[in-house]
Amino acid sequence: MRFPLFAALAPLLLATAAQAQTPGQLLTHARSSIGSMNGTFEGWMIVGNGQTKVPFLITAKSDGTFTYKFFDPAEALQIRVGTSAGIPQDKFTKEIRNTGVTHEDLSLWPLSWPSKGQADSKMSNGLKFHVVTVTNPSNKGSYGAAEVWIHQKSLALFRIDAFDRSGNLARKMEVQKIRNFGDQRIAEQMRLSSYSDGKKTASTYVQLVNQRN
Repeated sequence: MRFPLFAALAPLLLATAAQAQTPGQLLTHARSSIGSMNGTFEGWMIVGNGQTKVPFLITAKSDGTFTYKFFDPAEALQIRVGTSAGIPQDKFTKEIRNTGVTHEDLSLWPLSWPSKGQADSKMSNGLKFHVVTVTNPSNKGSYGAAEVWIHQKSLALFRIDAFDRSGNLARKMEVQKIRNFGDQRIAEQMRLSSYSDGKKTASTYVQLVNQRN
């Protein structure tokens, strides 16, 4: 399952936003671009080439609180985008339904970590991004640092590269598709990839399918 990244992100070029000046402001915009989603949506976690698909229902509130519901057996987990709040310590790095995705990953909590220095400006697929380097202020979780890629024009989150505590790339979380659900423009699909020794070892897509009324 592969998607042309430039085409998938093209709607971002239509958005406009006031340019933030500091890494903290950039991270706030990135959190908002994901966490402001509101409503109930049906979705799938699609592992690898699509042979494994795990259905879920997500209820999102505009304060960034997401509740994921899984089935057979029934399970509910709640996260708040950009924080580790509400995630039990014993489940923080636990894999969800054999998908390779953890509670820690869904929370996108590097978006609230303190920044290290000023944002860099980088190009990817012909697009310009602010790249903010952040460091984990605690000993919790699998990651010690991350690079947050934020689209320069829309200030929307593009990807997070998370590094283990030895500085090696461990996880890459990338927005793959943007879609309008009613009057909301939100991330329809994210790809979460695992890395070892600099090589990608696995990927899972978190895909929204329909919005419930």
